[in-house]
Amino acid sequence: MNQVVGVMIIIIIIGLIIDKFVFGKIECSIRQRWGLNRA
Repeated sequence: MNQVVGVMIIIIIIGLIIDKFVFGKIECSIRQRWGLNRA
């Protein structure tokens, strides 16, 4: 059971890292395209 919880935590951490780097860059480029950058 501990192994299952450990794997779930690792998957969540990997997902958060991918979200921050990959989707963060996509979101930034979309904001620049539509002129929604914060001052």
